[in-house]
Amino acid sequence: ALPDIGKPKWIYLSSLGPHAKDLHFEIIEYMKTHTDVKLAFQPGTFQLEWKNEIAELYKYVNVLCVNKEEAEELLNMEGAEIKKLLDGLGSMGPKIAIITDGHNGAFIKNEDKYFNMPIYPDIAKPFERTGAGDAFFSTLISFLAKGNDLEYALMRAPINSMNVVQYVGAQEG
Repeated sequence: ALPDIGKPKWIYLSSLGPHAKDLHFEIIEYMKTHTDVKLAFQPGTFQLEWKNEIAELYKYVNVLCVNKEEAEELLNMEGAEIKKLLDGLGSMGPKIAIITDGHNGAFIKNEDKYFNMPIYPDIAKPFERTGAGDAFFSTLISFLAKGNDLEYALMRAPINSMNVVQYVGAQEG
């Protein structure tokens, strides 16, 4: 069982290694009895591999973020249009589905509304794109957790991505 984590407002679940599969089932059980806790989920390689095994987790996700290739893999819909991918992700359970698509920015479905948030203009030529999606999503969730609305959070998230791509790795910037 999960250790006593108190009563957080949000849980941010991201990429974990193969040893952490059971944690996902513990989070599912936790979410069943903590319906006021919001779950942000950005699946990694192993979580995408376990898509059928952890399918129930998506029912408890408030905000899901994947890149376009991950959405296609998760839904077995290679080459599908963004709107169909967003609808597919939404049908899995998340209240808000986000697909990042490099230079095309981020595409969002919130209930029956669709948004596109372009990338923030680069201050210089990007050095490396590693971590851009992580920076986007962590910033978005930070602003939501502080009580800001989705539109405001979406305006802030690309700024962090722009800064991260100016450096090597996913943390600096």
